[in-house]
Amino acid sequence: MPLGDRAIEILRVMEAIRSGDLIFAIGRVAMWDLLGRLDADVSVSGFRSCFKEWARDLTDHSREVVELTPG
Repeated sequence: MPLGDRAIEILRVMEAIRSGDLIFAIGRVAMWDLLGRLDADVSVSGFRSCFKEWARDLTDHSREVVELTPG
């Protein structure tokens, strides 16, 4: 998805102040909290499944890289 000028500007600021390799990271507790607030019939594994399908279909990353989880 193409990013707008403001999104790119925000990412450049984040790059200057970040403390790790990840730009967007959602921890397990934050994910469960989000799902609770959404009050939707979804699961964390559904998010993982969606990501893996996207990565498989639209990137050149190996299966091993797609399966990696931070921790």
